[in-house]
Amino acid sequence: MSWRWASADIEFPYQVPESRYFVMGDHRVTSIDSRSTVIGCVEKSQIVGKVFLRVWPLSGFSLIH
Repeated sequence: MSWRWASADIEFPYQVPESRYFVMGDHRVTSIDSRSTVIGCVEKSQIVGKVFLRVWPLSGFSLIH
């Protein structure tokens, strides 16, 4: 199996455009997400799931209701 390792091809610092969302995949090493110009920032209508757990910063680790 061949893996393509995703990497950021946007320049940082990065300003998220108004009415858009910067999303990251659940496995940052192999996810292609908003850090890639292939995907970029998305509109709210493109977001399918819901956030239920906050893990960073560790001091804020909690369930989100």
